[in-house]
Amino acid sequence: MTPVLDTQTANMITRTMSATVIPRRLESIGFGPSSLLPHPVRLLYYAGLEGNARVFENVGLLDAVSVICNNDAKHSRLHKWLSHKEKRMLSIYVDIIPLKIALTQVSAKISKNAIWSRFSPLKVGFLPEPDVPGPEWVKVRVHSCGLCGSDLHLLKLDINPRSCIAAIPGMERIFLGHELFCEVVETGDAVSDVAVGDRLAYLGFFPNCKALGATPCAPCAEGNYTLCLAPDKGKLPFNRGGGFSEYMIAHRSQWVKLPAGFTEDQALLTEPIAVAVHAALKSPPRAGDRVLIIGSGTVGLNLLQVIKALEPEARVTMLARYQAQEEKALGFGAEKVIRGGDLYRAVADDTGARLFCGMMGSRMILGGYDIVHDTVGSGNTFQDALRWVRSRGSVILSGVELATPKFDFAPVWHQEIHVTGINCHGQEHAGGVSRTSFDWAIELIQQGKIDTASLISHRFPLKRIRDAVETMTHKRKEPTFKIVMDVSGGVQAEISAIG
Repeated sequence: MTPVLDTQTANMITRTMSATVIPRRLESIGFGPSSLLPHPVRLLYYAGLEGNARVFENVGLLDAVSVICNNDAKHSRLHKWLSHKEKRMLSIYVDIIPLKIALTQVSAKISKNAIWSRFSPLKVGFLPEPDVPGPEWVKVRVHSCGLCGSDLHLLKLDINPRSCIAAIPGMERIFLGHELFCEVVETGDAVSDVAVGDRLAYLGFFPNCKALGATPCAPCAEGNYTLCLAPDKGKLPFNRGGGFSEYMIAHRSQWVKLPAGFTEDQALLTEPIAVAVHAALKSPPRAGDRVLIIGSGTVGLNLLQVIKALEPEARVTMLARYQAQEEKALGFGAEKVIRGGDLYRAVADDTGARLFCGMMGSRMILGGYDIVHDTVGSGNTFQDALRWVRSRGSVILSGVELATPKFDFAPVWHQEIHVTGINCHGQEHAGGVSRTSFDWAIELIQQGKIDTASLISHRFPLKRIRDAVETMTHKRKEPTFKIVMDVSGGVQAEISAIG
């Protein structure tokens, strides 16, 4: 027999309610305005959603809800949510609210702690564990996840609303983390090619036709999901989770099945290697080609390994900032590393090109490299890339910049330069064969042509995300390459640490 809500419990709920704040998103479990809920249920609802569930664990909360609802179907969803209150996960996400982002950016100029305040759109908090929303969806448990440069931009709210990206319909909430080491825990009824326990790689959080359940546009049909023409055809589930969440869900089309023998470091680096493959195949190197890679972080080092795997006779020069990067690049097969000093003079000496110096600091190189990869993506590095490539050479931009930098694009027309960018990965057409970037990446890793283990330099538990960001931002202090966040088993550990 279900116990009746006693007076002591009711009084405790009322007292707790007086100290809580009305949730901003009442609709998160499907209810309308709070005024439409019966008063006793409203108290429980507020208390539960405001993170006070632990207060009620020993006072018969669920039994109380059963009595109040009295099996009323209207409130069965509330009961279901509360009955799963222990299934909550720590997540890191950004709510895309332009005004709040702008205010936080202004505040961050005064105090860097503003980004981590409760007023910030960046959240490190507990959310309900997501359910599989449809027959073609897959749910995974995340064990660990790499910290990417794109994550860093979002963690720092380094976003300019004037950027063209801001004009494209996207998501109301972005869950961070996409370089996963995870395993399947549940699949929809229509999923037959992956099973519980399989390990997967994640294609990304981008809205696209397949993920939205719509008829594929031309790019999506070809396999270039990041170039979707109709990201506004629908909405992804609001509470999806991401790599920095203990659980996450995604449409089957967003997952790539990994070989059973893949180690953790191989799984974590599969997506970054796929990015490097996509960049390298935009202008496939030939024997003897002079290639410059601007940036010797994880992206640049992955790209170096892929280029040398595709064409061992390519002559690759790396541009690095720190000694550890220089040593790693030379170990991975770079012919030369440029670090510090007069970069224009060093590039001219390395390629045998001619350096011209004009008024007001203007400089230009005639000659230069056959191919230049900019893995940093700032206005300065891209401007340099355009001036360091030979006439009719290729510049490939893989670095992500969410700001709106200014630069001199005159070299593009003056030297007839081929310029292209990459948006993560997609379908590759090389050697007369059409394969995905992930097919290439998995094969290179299996062949032993890519070193993944030595690129992981740091590990942090998820609750120490601020320390991870600090480490990634200040690489001068210690050798830093790929930072990994340990997520597995996080909920109970994080509750203890935070509470």
